[in-house]
Amino acid sequence: MPEIVLVASAASIGLYGTVLGSAMGSNILLMSLGLSIIVSIASTVLFIDGYQTLDGVLFATFFIAYTIFAFHGV
Repeated sequence: MPEIVLVASAASIGLYGTVLGSAMGSNILLMSLGLSIIVSIASTVLFIDGYQTLDGVLFATFFIAYTIFAFHGV
């Protein structure tokens, strides 16, 4: 909520660089946190259950798809 207030007040004043920086910074942070959480969960599950070839292929496919969608959009 505080970020929305900051962006709204910066936009009303005309500080568009602050608005753009806030939007890009939060998206980059959320993408990197999301990616790291997915990798840590997937690697933990693969380690506990035992690694199979199909698991590795599925994990690599989802990882590549997530990375493409995160950086290029849908």
